[in-house]
Amino acid sequence: MKKIYLFILAITILLAGLFFTTKKRLNSSGYQITESQYTLENGYSFAAIQVRGMKDSELEERINESLCSCFFILEKPWFVQSNIESEDPVVHCRTEQYLSIEYRFRYLPSDTVEGNLFVCVTVDMQTGQVVFLDDLIEVDEDFALLVKEEAILNCEGTIQQDFTKEEATKYLNDNWSKKETSYILRYFRGFTKDKLYGKWYWDNNYDYKALNTDIFTTYFYLEEGRICFSGGSSDPGWMNWIMIDDIENYLKVPKW
Repeated sequence: MKKIYLFILAITILLAGLFFTTKKRLNSSGYQITESQYTLENGYSFAAIQVRGMKDSELEERINESLCSCFFILEKPWFVQSNIESEDPVVHCRTEQYLSIEYRFRYLPSDTVEGNLFVCVTVDMQTGQVVFLDDLIEVDEDFALLVKEEAILNCEGTIQQDFTKEEATKYLNDNWSKKETSYILRYFRGFTKDKLYGKWYWDNNYDYKALNTDIFTTYFYLEEGRICFSGGSSDPGWMNWIMIDDIENYLKVPKW
């Protein structure tokens, strides 16, 4: 009887240990994700991601402010309920270090334009600051040369509908191998703090009140082990990415 009791006790302790380990893993990000309605000055409202349950309330507030900090680019005369349809936000990366969110809007059919508009924001969960590409990697001529010569880009099979993923990736790298490094550098600098969210345009008094969707097709987000970039198209399936294992020497931060 004593042996049976000890056996049952051992199993109970083991199961309890597995439960708490699993619970810890599931909650390892240390925060909860919620959705709340965000309303622009023009009255347009959509679901926005916020975090809750952090021990540091000031950090939590800073993170939530950063998560909404790029919505100013939506304040356009044409960005109204009759023109725009929002989709559910997508959480691409959720770790103790980064939270990376994609917002997708669809411009409804009209005489001028129809397509998808995107806003992506990544936040450093330790500092509460918005993350730009140059916070993560060295965006310099050496990096551009790496992209040109080492075929590190990846792509889903959407460049041509009959391309497989492998064929699309080869096509993409072959194409970029023919580009000037200055072009490649300019492309990736579009995701840096000097350019993303139209910063260059605002700083140079560029008139963005008109219907112009360029800033909504330049975006990036993080996923486990990779950085995903817009492919310069309003096609939501047309994404390029780079595995962080392929750019270890250019990383400024630990891998995620």
